[in-house]
Amino acid sequence: MTRMYDALFEPLIDNAFFVRAEPLRHHLIFYYGHTAVFYINKLVLQGILKNSERIDTYIESSCAVGVDEMSWDDLSESNYPWSDPKERDIFISKVQNYRNSLRTLIVNLIQGYNFNKKSFTQFELPWIILMGIEHERIHIETSACIIHQLEPKYLDIDKIPSQFKVCPKKRSNPSDVPKNNLIKVNGGDIEMGRNDSEHPEYFGWDNEFGKESASLNEFQVSQMLVSNAEYLEFINDGGYETEEYWNEDSWAWVCKKERKQPLSWIEKGKKLRTLYTEIDMPWDWPVEVIAFEADAFCKWKSKQLNQKISLISHEEWYLLRQRMNGKNYNYNIKKWGSTCPVDTFGEKANDNGDILYDISGNLWQHSRSALTLLQQGFHTHPAYDDFTTPTIDGKHFFLLGGSWISCGDETNLSGRYGFRKHFQQFAGIRYVISNNSYHDKISPYYMGREDSVPITDHYLDFTRKTFLDEQPLPNWFSWFGQYAAKFIPENSSNLNVAMINGSVGRITLEFIKNSKPGQLENVLHADLSATRLRVLESLVNCGMIRWDQFIEGDLVENHYFHLKEHNLEVPSGINISYRQLDTNNIDPKFFHHDFVLIDSDSEMVLPVQSISTSLVKAGGILVLASIGKVESIPGYEVIENDIENWKITRDTGRKSRVVKINVSVWKRTDVATEDLPKPKEEEGNRNDDELYYESKAVVDSYEKFHFGPGYLGVPNFSKAVADFGIEVAKKHNVPLNRALDIGSGPGRTAIELTSAFKHVCAIDFSVSFIELCKKHIPEYPIPQGHELKAIVGDAHDLISEEKYDLVVAINLIDRLETPKKFLDGIKPLISDRGILIIASPYTWMDKFTEHDKWLGGFMKWGETQTTENGLKEALSPEFELLEPPTDIPFVIPDPDNSYQYTLSNATVFGRTNR
Repeated sequence: MTRMYDALFEPLIDNAFFVRAEPLRHHLIFYYGHTAVFYINKLVLQGILKNSERIDTYIESSCAVGVDEMSWDDLSESNYPWSDPKERDIFISKVQNYRNSLRTLIVNLIQGYNFNKKSFTQFELPWIILMGIEHERIHIETSACIIHQLEPKYLDIDKIPSQFKVCPKKRSNPSDVPKNNLIKVNGGDIEMGRNDSEHPEYFGWDNEFGKESASLNEFQVSQMLVSNAEYLEFINDGGYETEEYWNEDSWAWVCKKERKQPLSWIEKGKKLRTLYTEIDMPWDWPVEVIAFEADAFCKWKSKQLNQKISLISHEEWYLLRQRMNGKNYNYNIKKWGSTCPVDTFGEKANDNGDILYDISGNLWQHSRSALTLLQQGFHTHPAYDDFTTPTIDGKHFFLLGGSWISCGDETNLSGRYGFRKHFQQFAGIRYVISNNSYHDKISPYYMGREDSVPITDHYLDFTRKTFLDEQPLPNWFSWFGQYAAKFIPENSSNLNVAMINGSVGRITLEFIKNSKPGQLENVLHADLSATRLRVLESLVNCGMIRWDQFIEGDLVENHYFHLKEHNLEVPSGINISYRQLDTNNIDPKFFHHDFVLIDSDSEMVLPVQSISTSLVKAGGILVLASIGKVESIPGYEVIENDIENWKITRDTGRKSRVVKINVSVWKRTDVATEDLPKPKEEEGNRNDDELYYESKAVVDSYEKFHFGPGYLGVPNFSKAVADFGIEVAKKHNVPLNRALDIGSGPGRTAIELTSAFKHVCAIDFSVSFIELCKKHIPEYPIPQGHELKAIVGDAHDLISEEKYDLVVAINLIDRLETPKKFLDGIKPLISDRGILIIASPYTWMDKFTEHDKWLGGFMKWGETQTTENGLKEALSPEFELLEPPTDIPFVIPDPDNSYQYTLSNATVFGRTNR
């Protein structure tokens, strides 16, 4: 923690901490506590501290989550603990004490760490502490921006720290300010991004690691930042009254705010508000504006010079900063606690000897470049996975170079920071005349679950080793596109191709890639979902996509896919069209293709009898993927129909679907046949959620699951769980007396437990499952003197006079209405030396458990809350984890001949003082 941050708040009188000077930010008391809380939350998240080692959970929850970048304009005054005036009297001292306690804790951690190693990774203590330091450095500046807007009555100027003294240099007359000239900059190539993520030389945020290159042409750049005097010309020329200088959003802002001058100007420019005080206007200091004002100024300047003037781009600034020293500037609060004249710090910028001032420091420079991620290599950091991604929305724009108060990483060449255009920062204007390209839009970022699942399956290879006897293809969609391309007629040209049920497009892209030049002309990509069509369209247009893969509940991992990296860019001679089609009822105007691919294993399965003979031209090729072998299709002759491969698609991090797909290749015969009538759509059997586990199909499936031999090489799960429970019980010297299987399903696990435990009880809410258990008990020999009871019961309302030495709750916790109630109820039923085994894939769903009752799979206090952590919290302090969690695989057959392949994460808990 930095003393500088404490010093920043010293001039504030107590009431100032609870004033919202900036309506788009929290109160200052929040930020005073937030930077300290950040350390603890990250250290706990990374496992460096235990949850029980937190300092004050009340402070840590109250000051954890900063302003949501996606909803800045929705802050309620009633949602804070200090909304109660009584709480305000003690909250400041609470935060001060918290900060002191944290400082002691951090010092002890540092003193106890072995710094003898040559380097360390981004997951070790030093990096997390550096992350906390840099996070606080950011908030030195953002908190200063709020203090900058406080009314003077909330400040004690006698307590202003010496490091925040105001620069004494200034010109008091606008006519004395030097003219801002445009100087020439030679073009060149730049390589952005850091490649030392494995063993970094110095700290950097996740968005700094990766790679991106650019080539720039010659351009002209303003020699200085725009001064207050230069901006005065814009005001005097009616800048704030002339709508043509503003766009729709910025003009609405001007009108709503009734803005006539920059926020820091007072009395029509007679005075300027610095951090704490008001001074006579220094006309040669850089003007401090928001991006809306900077854009409007450039439009006005364009009219004055009769040339296209714009804000500097990120790439142009990067080229200049890379060529210049960039060190002896007004940043890091090392000169003054304010800006200074725009012609104070500069360096030679070209062969003519022209001086360019403030390439770094004084004020941030607004940019015309949208805030983006580096094109290659970006990954979120697990300790702060939402530092970057919420800002990549096309509404945030780069801020460049840092300001007088920017510290540490903010002033580095590799830093990537940005804000929305209506946000007040210590930022000014540098303009250019340029024809260089820049990022005016962002690569698509898909964050919804509906998008995530198909994108993950199409564009992320499955690399985890499964327990299946036959391994599925790492990427079936990629393979299918490549395989189908083998059947393009050798000497064909300008073919019209259709991809039916193409989803998000990997098959289409691989098919195009593996065709020969000139063979294809038009490709129709069809799917019932318009959203999935847009994924492929945006990928083709932008060259890359990013998305969040859902791992557990709402928790995600970030991924990207770049066409160029996989050599999947679409050649210029091929036209792709996108069409939303009901693939079971295709409009005849989309018939008569030379080549058709159909993925019939999709949400919209295309029955063979629905394939029109007219879909493909006479002599054309049809490549069909289907569940099960297709023996014949009317109007087609078979070329190949004995290719089978296992396909795996993911639902969550632990749950997948596997299915064996047959691929057949057909040639349309020359003899025309009448199209078959469309089959009638069959009424499906809709199962009410509450009766799901009583439906015949589900009961039959679970009976096979419990009492079958296992599937696809994965041993019977229910028996494997029982074996695991017995093994763990013996390892921890658990009495082999009483065992309880709660949420037992058809009861195979309970039956197997009788081999070791004398008294076993199976409880399930489903009458059908308990009847199945009773039906199968006679098939398994229960040792003499041992017994099994199978009863219907509710896991939420367990009543028993008995204590159990082993309790197992398998694939249950994420299907309960109130899992915390279940855990509270089960604690007293476990004997002193007993253990609790909870196993689940953690597929939390609102239809089973209301979101606010989930144990994990969400963000808590701004940090990742896994179900494992939630279980630890819910069971403590009475119980603790005895074993590292382990995954136990299982396979459930589904009626459509596919299989659910899932990993159930098994956790073992015992009493803390057992």
